[in-house]
Amino acid sequence: MALLALASTKGSPGVSTLALALAGLLPWPSLVADLDPAGSDLALRLPAADGRPLDPDLGLLSLGAAVRRGGVNVADHVQQLSGGLPVLVGMSTPEQGSGLGPVWAHVAAALAAHPGTVVADCGRIGSGPVTLPVLAAADAVLLVARAATDQLAHLRERVRALHEEIRRTTGTGPNLGVVLIAPERTRRAGPDVQRLLDAAGLPARVVGVVADDPRGAGVLYGTARGAAGRTTLIRSVRALLPAVAGLLGPSATGPAPTSASATPATSPTGIEVR
Repeated sequence: MALLALASTKGSPGVSTLALALAGLLPWPSLVADLDPAGSDLALRLPAADGRPLDPDLGLLSLGAAVRRGGVNVADHVQQLSGGLPVLVGMSTPEQGSGLGPVWAHVAAALAAHPGTVVADCGRIGSGPVTLPVLAAADAVLLVARAATDQLAHLRERVRALHEEIRRTTGTGPNLGVVLIAPERTRRAGPDVQRLLDAAGLPARVVGVVADDPRGAGVLYGTARGAAGRTTLIRSVRALLPAVAGLLGPSATGPAPTSASATPATSPTGIEVR
């Protein structure tokens, strides 16, 4: 059982796409949970296993209602994407996220106890994010930022604020990692960002750089043709797996992945990704 939370520090750097790709590539049972307080992205972009639209009422909202009634079984609220990947559909509007209120803590506990690995898309984080209980309950948090000067300065302050906020809440906190999104030609930013974090005394490490590859994202979502496994996007996400497994530690279910472990699999939209 492991809970991996992903969140952006500014803008929309592609957290949903990264969560989907990670959940699809992990070599053990995984569930992608769309917890973005701004509203669900996956439900609008991906079909269910039968080709129909995902049911927006079966997912986080129904799980929240079950928590209020005292019954918590995440599996009862999960749907399957066309490629077989389980998904917990998120909210349709930001107001629904705020309406969950104290239920977030129970949702976080249920996801942390779910078998396998839950990859949770927590959207953009700000001061006192509503998804703080999920971030605090996670075994590891990946903060996603674009490798641009203005975003990196913001990243440093967001890492510090999140670390302090979680420690005030729990006394400890998850392992913090950073994933940078960058074009192919500028994907060597990792060491510079790590030095920036180290100089600020922040307990976070850069786990890797993911390619800014719109076409690869299109292939993953089924809006562009091609083999997802041959895209720069999927190749770069696969390279993150050993570092992600290291952040999760023994809480991860299954053997630690290696970049060489490539077995046939399909993307959430039925496209071969390995």
